[in-house]
Formats: sequence, structure tokens, C-alpha cells
Amino acid sequence: MAVPKAAAVLRHVKSVMVRFCPFQTNVETTRIFLEHVNSKKARASNINCVVTTDVRHDGSEPVVDIMFDVESTPLGLVYTTQVDVRQLMST
Repeated sequence: MAVPKAAAVLRHVKSVMVRFCPFQTNVETTRIFLEHVNSKKARASNINCVVTTDVRHDGSEPVVDIMFDVESTPLGLVYTTQVDVRQLMST
């Protein structure tokens, strides 16, 4: 399956932490997200954003933790219970 080309816009993001076990079968989407976040275009959109990758070999579920920069984030982007990651992706 072809993956659409998109770059994440990290303008309002303070940090992104991606944690996954590479031996799990359900990490493909997490890896694709990490690829988008680490692209040159995404990194150029906010050079202060810290992207951390934590690779574990414990069979744990993948986790993506996004921390928004509260001072520069419009209130419509911040959710208290979940983040719609699609709002970070631009085509």
C-alpha cells in the first residue's frame, strides 16, 4: 500500500515522544508518523520542537505523546482527552 506524501507541521508543538517495540505487528502507523515528523519540512516548521524516539524490546503497545506549546497554540487545537493527529498533518 502506497503511503501518501505529507509533512507534519510542528508550528504549535513543543515536543513529540514516540515509543514502540519494533517486533510488534501494529507499529507501521507509528513508524509512518515518525517519518513524517522527522522530515526536513516538518523540522523546519519548528526548529525548537524536540522529537524523541524510545525503542523498546518489551512487546509494549506503541505510544505517541504530543506536547503543545500553550503560548502559541490556538485553543481549537488543544484537546483535553485526545489529540486529532490529522490536524498536525498537511498535504
